[in-house]
This record gives sequence, C-alpha cells and structure tokens, in this order.
Amino acid sequence: MARVQRRFLMHSRWTASAPLADSEGECHFEVIEVRRDAVTLRAVLTDRRYPIAIAAFEDPVWLLGWQSLPE
Repeated sequence: MARVQRRFLMHSRWTASAPLADSEGECHFEVIEVRRDAVTLRAVLTDRRYPIAIAAFEDPVWLLGWQSLPE
C-alpha cells in the first residue's frame, strides 16, 4: 500500500483483516482523532476507542474502506 498521508486520515474508514489486540473481534473502524504520529480509531459496532500509530496503516492487515471479510 502507498504511504498514508496524515491530512487525509480524519474520518477515513478502515477494515482490519485480523483482530486487534484486546479487541472483541471488531474489524470496521473510523479515524476520529489524528495526532502527530498516531490516530484514534473508533470501532463502528461497539464504539470502543483504539490508539494506533499511523505507520501501522502501511501493514497489509489494514484495508482502506469497509470491506467484507470471508468467515
């Protein structure tokens, strides 16, 4: 994936193809806060918050947009 630009992250939507640590199986997220080197994600179904590094979006685990995942 191309390098993620901070200026476009706010309110962007992401799908995690693998569960996050300490998550309850959530896979769809929206960026609700952008800081210098990190963002805060909001899980769509549970409204839980997760802080992650912006560089993590370059990992193939993250898919841009809300994608359907195979069971």
